[in-house]
Amino acid sequence: MPYSVESSSDGCYDGTYVLKNKLDIRDDDELAEVESVITTTMITMLLSEPYDGDFTAEHYRDIHRTIMGNIYD
Repeated sequence: MPYSVESSSDGCYDGTYVLKNKLDIRDDDELAEVESVITTTMITMLLSEPYDGDFTAEHYRDIHRTIMGNIYD
C-alpha cells in the first residue's frame, strides 16, 4: 500500500521526500544506495556476532537502532 510523506512535517529536507540523515544526502536514489550498503554491512556484523536478548519490543528497537542508527540518529 502506498504511503504519503509530508516533507514539511516528517523530518525531510525542504522540498524533498528524503529523510534528514547524518550523511546529509538529499538525493533519494543516492540515499537508498548508501543505506543498502550500510544496512547490509550491519546485518552481516549482527549475524557474525549475535545480539542476545529476550526479543521484546525494546530488543527489536535496539536491533533496529544498531542497523539504522549510523544513518538517522
